[in-house]
Amino acid sequence: MTKRVLIVQHDHCSPPGAVADRFRECGYEETLFQVVPEKDFENPGVDVEFPDVREFDALVVMGSYWSAWDDDLIGSWLRPEMEMLREADEAGVPVLGTQPEAIDLAEDRGEFGKVLTAAGLPAPAFGTATSFDEARDTARYL
Repeated sequence: MTKRVLIVQHDHCSPPGAVADRFRECGYEETLFQVVPEKDFENPGVDVEFPDVREFDALVVMGSYWSAWDDDLIGSWLRPEMEMLREADEAGVPVLGTQPEAIDLAEDRGEFGKVLTAAGLPAPAFGTATSFDEARDTARYL
């Protein structure tokens, strides 16, 4: 029996490339599921019905152009996708992708800056602000 992998591609800009190639080389039949059609790229808040993950032997979730925490923009499909991931976990379907904590770290410039500093890696000057006054002070610093 052929193993099946579901590859969730959020947009047309993030193809699975080598990931899909490796699964095919290992004998998997791939099903590519694109969340946001190219025609909706500028307005990605689309309604989506995800495939039943229990019909697959593995699940790969590709990256996305949009922030994983932008609920106002992509919440229409992000919440159902998170539910799909829970269902995969409960069904024992292996999931390959980036952990939410790592996504959060990469998007939080202050926290990411701490990681770079701790690792002794160079980085351009950066700053974060949550108010107009902080933004003005940060801009002066930069």
